[in-house]
Amino acid sequence: MDYGASLKSRGLGRLSTSKHYKKQSPLKGSVREVRGQIIRLLTTGPMAAKVLMHECGDDARYPRALTGLKSDGLITEANGMIRLTN
Repeated sequence: MDYGASLKSRGLGRLSTSKHYKKQSPLKGSVREVRGQIIRLLTTGPMAAKVLMHECGDDARYPRALTGLKSDGLITEANGMIRLTN
């Protein structure tokens, strides 16, 4: 029996019992959901900003998600085109 299995059998080592454990908020309905959608769309190649917004369904969370991705350095925008950074 390995160490992890040994801890589990004794009820030790559960992440949820840690005082630092924090359950992640649901993805559905969150800005993270739109961020993921933007990244997924941009994996096919650069897109015009208006097209990308339309593909995201003109979601109200879109501007916040786009701003967050830019500030995180995951996407860049130039000449009206948005692309993933290298």
